[in-house]
Amino acid sequence: MSQCQSAQVVPVRTKILVVWILLILSSGLFLFLIPRHTYRHIDTDTDPITATGFRAIESGDLGLAESSLLESVRRNPNQDRPYLGLAMVRRLKGDLEQASRDIEKAILKNPNQPEYHVARASILRDRGQYDQALASCQRAIEADSQHVGAFQEAGYIHYIQGNHREARRLLYRALALKPDLVNAERLLGSSYLAENKPQQAIPSWRRLVEREPANAENHFYLGVCLLEAGEREEGREELLRSAELDAAVYASRVQDRLTYYGLEN
Repeated sequence: MSQCQSAQVVPVRTKILVVWILLILSSGLFLFLIPRHTYRHIDTDTDPITATGFRAIESGDLGLAESSLLESVRRNPNQDRPYLGLAMVRRLKGDLEQASRDIEKAILKNPNQPEYHVARASILRDRGQYDQALASCQRAIEADSQHVGAFQEAGYIHYIQGNHREARRLLYRALALKPDLVNAERLLGSSYLAENKPQQAIPSWRRLVEREPANAENHFYLGVCLLEAGEREEGREELLRSAELDAAVYASRVQDRLTYYGLEN
């Protein structure tokens, strides 16, 4: 393949990879993309019913979560945290309108809680209301200038909009506050890939491989970046490792990549 042909084909393939990552990130698997400390009250909450509701969210039992949190609200309507939980449940169920109403109730009762504004931003982001979502992130940062989730969520919103420079600025800020933040690191690597900058993406995917060595996705994208950057042998090894870890998902994709680069077994 000529250099000119490669210059035309590689960006298209890279964009396809980035779209795939974006679909995973937006699938609901990351529960608002907020750090684990969102749930810090679970073990210390004085209301055991509310605590049960949040534990049920983490375990994926949305029915139990919803019933527990509704019961908590029924017993004490002045609580704010059950409404955060209800907003999370409704969002995961796809009922964004009700999720919006729930999180607004939480904010009304406790407007200075940054987690609530980040949760609101996530719901608004799902609804495509990006400007309002970013305003909610800013409100969270005003309440807590070190709030990791607010920087990460804002970075994700800019990533979705294609504002990669601003997305990376915010993601680097989140990682400075919490270096082991896997979702922010993945978004950072994906952002560089989206702009066809594999060399800059490599450090993020290397760190992800170090933190999650059994994650096939990390090895695959590290391999892609290395190959795009001209590191053929190491790139090949990373692709083959991803196929070893998850043949069902990656075997055919790895073979396609190796064929494309003339590195067939």
